[in-house]
Amino acid sequence: MMSRIRVAHISLSLTILLGGFVVVREFSSLKDVRCGREYASHENKRESTKAQQAEQKVLQHEVRITENTTKTTSTTTTTTTATSTVLPGSKDTLCPKVSPLLTGPTHITFEGPDDLNWPPTLEEIAQQNQGLQPGGIYPGPTDCKPRSKVAIIIPYRDREEHLRYNLHYLHGILQRQQLQYIVVVVEQDNDYTFNKGLLMNLGFQYVMNSTNFTADCFFFHDVDTLSENDRTLYLCKGDSEVVHLSARLDKYNYRLCCGVTVGGVLGLKPQQFIKINGYSNKYCGWGGEDDDINARIRHVGGFSIFRPNKKYNNFKMISHQHDQGNPVNGKRLQLLKAWGKRQPKDGVNSLEKEDIKIVKQVTHTRLYVRSRDCAAT
Repeated sequence: MMSRIRVAHISLSLTILLGGFVVVREFSSLKDVRCGREYASHENKRESTKAQQAEQKVLQHEVRITENTTKTTSTTTTTTTATSTVLPGSKDTLCPKVSPLLTGPTHITFEGPDDLNWPPTLEEIAQQNQGLQPGGIYPGPTDCKPRSKVAIIIPYRDREEHLRYNLHYLHGILQRQQLQYIVVVVEQDNDYTFNKGLLMNLGFQYVMNSTNFTADCFFFHDVDTLSENDRTLYLCKGDSEVVHLSARLDKYNYRLCCGVTVGGVLGLKPQQFIKINGYSNKYCGWGGEDDDINARIRHVGGFSIFRPNKKYNNFKMISHQHDQGNPVNGKRLQLLKAWGKRQPKDGVNSLEKEDIKIVKQVTHTRLYVRSRDCAAT
């Protein structure tokens, strides 16, 4: 049965950056959205042909497992410079289930060559990714049809260096996996206490209601979390599973521990996110929002959590000092105890009017959100 959600009245300012020209458009929208709509080079050569064939067999096995649980899979790629490698084929032909272009390790480094900006600037990242369209949209490779359409939502404030690292590596990974995708960075554009859950919900709402991008999978992605291997696939699984992609973090010696629930990189299908009513909007500051959505996933959605656990499914967290604008939430445990009472009316369906400016850059869409002070509520 098709569900229906009343979406907030949002004042929007749209700025499109094209070839150095800036076009600004002011508009306002109020929508009833039917959320049950149809959703619808190589950097290094392998040390040996035998090793490459072994890796391909591993991926083929993983894809077969995925296909048993969902009709939508995607495991294909392009080049490290983000330009599409043309192989024999047709745009009407589905991309291969396992890409021959996956390079494995992403070789993350925080110390670049002395003669280069490091991390690359947004302009340099755009130059390296010629296939991108304004708004951080990649339509897929030119020689085959992507098997999945993925939306990446990144909550953000005052982390420009982290964002540049993230986009530099992420675009290459997603294109080598031959996905069609959009990257949306949701920035809290004020000095109030950071509200990660609210930004996640607003990013989801934007893609669903204000774009023509019909994502079949959303990944909610911390800005400081980087994949160490492009064989870790940005794919959703079956209707009964969500994907905690970043369970293996270097910070915790690549093992699930220390109270980690679903933080870092979390993937859900749109209908799954709607069923659990997204993230809570009530967690101001650090802590609690990931535990809250973990409870929603398990107890409201009834979903299991898939955590890739191969030795290469590793993520690196950029080390940084704790943000002054994101203090530890002293009320997080109290809020978490009452998560079940709030959940039906606290989430995507309770977003209020927000002042949002939209800037479409080549590398991503930026939503500048001037939200109210959640610490005062």
